[in-house]
Amino acid sequence: NLAPFNLTKKDLLGKGSFDPVYLESYNRMAVAVKEISLSGKVTDDQIDLILGEIKALELVRDAGDQAPLVLLRSMGSFFVEDGSEMRVGMVLEYLDGFDLECGIDIWHSRNEHLSPKATKHPYSEPVIAKVMACVLEGLDFLHAKGWIHRDIKPANIVITKEGLVKLIDFGLARQGSFITHTGCSYGYAAPELLMHEGHGTPYD
Repeated sequence: NLAPFNLTKKDLLGKGSFDPVYLESYNRMAVAVKEISLSGKVTDDQIDLILGEIKALELVRDAGDQAPLVLLRSMGSFFVEDGSEMRVGMVLEYLDGFDLECGIDIWHSRNEHLSPKATKHPYSEPVIAKVMACVLEGLDFLHAKGWIHRDIKPANIVITKEGLVKLIDFGLARQGSFITHTGCSYGYAAPELLMHEGHGTPYD
């Protein structure tokens, strides 16, 4: 729904499996732009995941204030075709903060000297309770709309400098009731998936 976005690509915020995210400016506002190349070998499954992410973000955007604040906001998406090169991009709200996995890694690197009996994580019980309440509120909204996030993990939960909890990365989100064959990071997958014992909608 947006005109092709002219990326400066000066500030790389991060990079997933095949999708770099850049800090850019849109309408005089800092935004995160996720750009995905469609050139080369892109499978039908990858196309489905890209479209699924765009649709999930549109769902949240179109819901306006009815969508919980924990869910990542999007300003829209764009498509670029330049000769043989094709790209799709998503313009997302910029989150100035850190994800939970990063917080855990930093804490451990600074507290290697602690004894094994010491607390082994950086988050207090009230913080954990707030994070869980916010994430569950977001998931409840998505599930009520027929959407499943499918990739809940510390790296996809961000705490901003203002103390807001945000659920990000809808790259594996899908709509409807189905038996999933892909989805979720393996480090956080259910045992039945890892052991190839069969899994279905309850797993999602």
